[in-house]
Amino acid sequence: HLPIAMRWGCEKQPFIRTLQWLCCLCNEDVVPVQLWDVQAGNRTRGHRFLTFDGEAHDDSKNKGIDGVWITVQSPVDYEQVLSDHFVCVDSQKRRQVICDAIKDHYPDSDLKLTLLIDEVNGLVECPTPVILTFDEEYLKLPGVVLEQVMMKHQKYFPIWKEGVLTNDCIVIADNVTASNKNTIIEGNRRVIHARFSDALYFWNTDCKSPLEHYVSQLDTVIFQKGLGTLLDKTTRLQQLVKKLNKENGLKLEENELDRSAYLCKADLVTQMVYEFPVLQGVIGSFYAKKTESDVVVSAIRDHYLPLQSQGKLPDSPMGAVLALADRIDTIVACYVNDQIPTSSKDPLGVRRAMLGMLAILDRFQWSINLEELINFSYSCFGKGESNKDQLRSFFLLRVKHYIMESGISHDIADAVLCHGMTDFLGILSRAKALMSYAKTDYDGYKRLVDAGGRCITILKKDHVGEVSRKGAINPDLFEHDSEGVLFQAVTGVSESPALTDLETLVPVIETYFDAVMVMDDDEMVRHNRLMTVSCVATRFKSFAQFEKIVTG
Repeated sequence: HLPIAMRWGCEKQPFIRTLQWLCCLCNEDVVPVQLWDVQAGNRTRGHRFLTFDGEAHDDSKNKGIDGVWITVQSPVDYEQVLSDHFVCVDSQKRRQVICDAIKDHYPDSDLKLTLLIDEVNGLVECPTPVILTFDEEYLKLPGVVLEQVMMKHQKYFPIWKEGVLTNDCIVIADNVTASNKNTIIEGNRRVIHARFSDALYFWNTDCKSPLEHYVSQLDTVIFQKGLGTLLDKTTRLQQLVKKLNKENGLKLEENELDRSAYLCKADLVTQMVYEFPVLQGVIGSFYAKKTESDVVVSAIRDHYLPLQSQGKLPDSPMGAVLALADRIDTIVACYVNDQIPTSSKDPLGVRRAMLGMLAILDRFQWSINLEELINFSYSCFGKGESNKDQLRSFFLLRVKHYIMESGISHDIADAVLCHGMTDFLGILSRAKALMSYAKTDYDGYKRLVDAGGRCITILKKDHVGEVSRKGAINPDLFEHDSEGVLFQAVTGVSESPALTDLETLVPVIETYFDAVMVMDDDEMVRHNRLMTVSCVATRFKSFAQFEKIVTG
């Protein structure tokens, strides 16, 4: 489906391209089906440029662009008959031709290359690779600009050697013959030269002024309706990076961090980014090299990363802080402005922004309180706290998704989320510890879950008030040695225990429940035991909600 789909006459079915013919067979019989006003038959056409009047195209004959009519006797003949007429029906075979042509130049595939291969594969019927050489003068442009022109605009495959872009590229043509090959190459060269000339003009024009010159122009660009301009966003970013740096002990140089936040969006109003939006941040870092420090340049380049799930993360800590600030500002803006993502729609990429933040925190091992960051970001807008609870809930789902993408089971993910968003790094660490324990010593893991879960679940709702009214645990009321042993063991464990601390409690807890009836008839004894169990349960709950973990 495309929103630009049209309708044909009085027909109700939408179409994107007009239907020219329809070949529909069952064995050797034509299936009498009609689409729009086209009746199915047993004929199709060969390649529209390489066949004419039943023969391979010859320059001495009259040229046509319809392709020769071919009669298909049965479906089993279809692929071979079209192959004889220069149409490769099998998309995997076409793809292999393309991959074979570029394999020596692209030993490692990436998402960008894969998408281009898929796109070119859908544009050709008879793929034929040719090498095109363009003028070396254009190599003065940054490689990312040339690459963008070749891959995005022209669907060419750039050729790199030892990390340096050459002035050669691979063109996957569709109608190559011995007599027209040079003409095709020359035509493509003229087109790419025109594209490069435009890019060079944009580059030279932008470089006439330093990057700082463009910051004031951000005030002419709306960020979101009702939320000011990109210059307003820049001001908020300066506040956010300062907050992140100061309150989380990141110890980044304040002036350079502020400068990075001030300049990071400036390239959005340059001609180069207007023509190639995907270069935002990247081209800004090139422009910043003329006046700024390497640290600021790296931060500007990195702050859009990651661009997609599992994508490359920022290399520099300053770029990572800027990336966090940029994302939380956009996320909160969407909720302040009622642009809330749904299960099926997320046009402003809130999910991607949230997952990107989590990936950055994981990469740099920063224990940043996301709850406080959200609150501060709301305060920067000065528009109240609308939809904040929805934001928290949605963000928490993304935390769970990220944890499970790390190989954690859903029940463990649920169990560790008891801490909300105040300690994402701790949540992830505890989840990984539990998952590793389950894989390496399942019996010990099961005993741990059973012991912790039993302590938590025994404190039923109707006993909570009973426990909370009591003061400290009274050792004088202990009637069994196991009570004293458990009391000593649990008081020796930190209120924020490690998994190994909880492991040491397991045999003591098991012995305790074997020897003691917690719900004793004597009210004083019962309350004292509930207080002991509550003390143990508190240690376990500070690690995870063990009652949510499922064991076989």
